[in-house]
Amino acid sequence: MFFNHADSEFWLGASSCDHYVDFRTIGAELSLRERGVASTRVIPLTTDLARVPDIRASLGIPRRATLSLFLSSIWKAMTDPGFCFFRAVSHILEKHPHHYHLFLTVPPEPETLAGLMPMERDAARRFMITGPYADLRPFYSSSDFLVETFPVVGGTVRVEAMAMGLPVVAFSHPEQPLYSSTDALGPDYPYTASSEEDVERIASFFIEDAAARQACGSRLRERFRDTASPPLVRAELLRLLEEVAA
Repeated sequence: MFFNHADSEFWLGASSCDHYVDFRTIGAELSLRERGVASTRVIPLTTDLARVPDIRASLGIPRRATLSLFLSSIWKAMTDPGFCFFRAVSHILEKHPHHYHLFLTVPPEPETLAGLMPMERDAARRFMITGPYADLRPFYSSSDFLVETFPVVGGTVRVEAMAMGLPVVAFSHPEQPLYSSTDALGPDYPYTASSEEDVERIASFFIEDAAARQACGSRLRERFRDTASPPLVRAELLRLLEEVAA
């Protein structure tokens, strides 16, 4: 049995597995069509993360400020020259002087980072890049919403945000759906960007409308419980193992 979580990369699993499992429909369809896999099953990613006390004070973020979160390997934000995460966040911070943005990653060398940060000094002060951390719960718990990695999204981060009831500025790559398509949010999720301008617009909406943030987070948490909670995923895995062993 083979579980594939990097289906845009070359892999050797098809030649040695009897049962192929993917966490998203687009990956399963690709493997059926292109890789000679006889049959597939889609079982979603899940998480058991839960909220903990926030850590805004330790980060120097005022209680009344808004905070967005971006959690990624830095290469995912630098894959496509047509999309600049740093430019989009800079515009958001310049437009909203009481907003902070937190990027959890393995930071690049200081010289590289200096060339990516906003030119405007106050915006740069509110653009915090730090990491890595083993426990992400305090950062999810302290944030008002998640800005998805773009142009390449992270499947696990999307699910963790949903489980924590965190609104998501989602991203759909307009030319490479494999970079961004998962089943987690559903095809009708309304806060999905396909450009830097969309990211800025949706982020501004969440910054300015606390009620919309709360409603979106509640809907995402309910969707997680209904489609990808640990008991549901555990039952799917057990069903698969029972079928394999029969």
